[in-house]
Amino acid sequence: AIDIDAAQIEAWYTENQSDFRTRESVDLDYIELSLDAFLQPVQESTIEEAYELAKQDYQFQTDNRVSHILFETDADGDLEQRIADAQAQLAAGLDFTEVAGKFSDDIGSAGNGGDLGYSSGDAFPEEMELVIAQLELNVVSSPVQTDAGTHLIIVTERREGEVPSLEEMRGQLQNTLQAEEARVILLRTVESLRDLSFNAEDLDAPAAELDLTVEQMTDITRSHANGLFANPSLLAATFSEEVLGAGHNSEVIELGGDQFVVLRVRQHRKPEVKALELVRDEIVAIITDNNARDAVTAAAEGAVQQLRSGMTVEQIALREGYEWQVELGAGRSNTTVPRGVLQRAFELPVPTTEQGASEFVVTATGDAQVFELVRVNAGQYDQLTETEQQLLQRQVSAEYSNLVNTEFQRSLRDNADITVL
Repeated sequence: AIDIDAAQIEAWYTENQSDFRTRESVDLDYIELSLDAFLQPVQESTIEEAYELAKQDYQFQTDNRVSHILFETDADGDLEQRIADAQAQLAAGLDFTEVAGKFSDDIGSAGNGGDLGYSSGDAFPEEMELVIAQLELNVVSSPVQTDAGTHLIIVTERREGEVPSLEEMRGQLQNTLQAEEARVILLRTVESLRDLSFNAEDLDAPAAELDLTVEQMTDITRSHANGLFANPSLLAATFSEEVLGAGHNSEVIELGGDQFVVLRVRQHRKPEVKALELVRDEIVAIITDNNARDAVTAAAEGAVQQLRSGMTVEQIALREGYEWQVELGAGRSNTTVPRGVLQRAFELPVPTTEQGASEFVVTATGDAQVFELVRVNAGQYDQLTETEQQLLQRQVSAEYSNLVNTEFQRSLRDNADITVL
């Protein structure tokens, strides 16, 4: 361990004050308006009136079960003849499902007798829906043209809309009516708040006038990511020149979903350097870590020098109590050798002496890994699999192309005539 005195701590603090600055933050006053705050009970008579109106909509709703025979325009060259043949068989009394199975180009429904399921008027193309609405049950339509092709249509079942009871619809009607009435009051209040807060010195007076509550939020930063003030629109308004710089109330900001906010900065804390006493422990930890890293690096450099002077890895490791290992024939894809060591080993020049090449790498955690590259065995192209050979060829080709392109650009720059106007 290395003792750290007060002078070191103060020197580090002085030289690195930018690392110990507080974040800019503000405390806010704000008024939030939302639909839920204006929801009121709905009178029974109002619910009953809404129910009577809703019943009329249900009475006009009809579900039709539809089958069709589709003739695609490009199916063959005799479209009109195919349609005529199908109509003739239907007129002769052959069941629609059989004719659909024989003639329809709609693979999805042909095997099911042409059945398309139910529609309440919006499931199929408009051209079909217009015909469906006018067809009598089990009567085949005239040919109907759509983008998909030509259709013969039949309505096999018709279900008139069934009106739910008042009790079944009460919850839905009540929620709808409450929301409608609350939205009117909300929007009226928003407009009043806009007028009152525009020139107000704070939010207290507008809140009192409209019987609203001023809420407070503390320690909001420019990168705030939680709660209401993670909203980008609110953050932008908070740190705008108008609100932060001039000290005015913000505009009433619409957040969507029937939610509105107006805000004002109550206190602005600019970035400042933290007192030394607040960061002393942090500085001690940093210096301690740096000292430890320096000591590890120095030890690694010493070990490398000893290897280069003739000692072996085993001798150094046994003397110092280090862990050590030998790896023979480590390829680029080796997973036993630490990744940093492997990468650096393949970057080193091929050893020209029996002594080998010595080096070390430092990991992200500050540990040093000393190694000795003893020899390099060149790869044999003919020992690669066909896939590996193809991959290598592509890599070499790509590298060659990059080199040619780099040289071409350098040549252009060297030979260019540049005129500055």
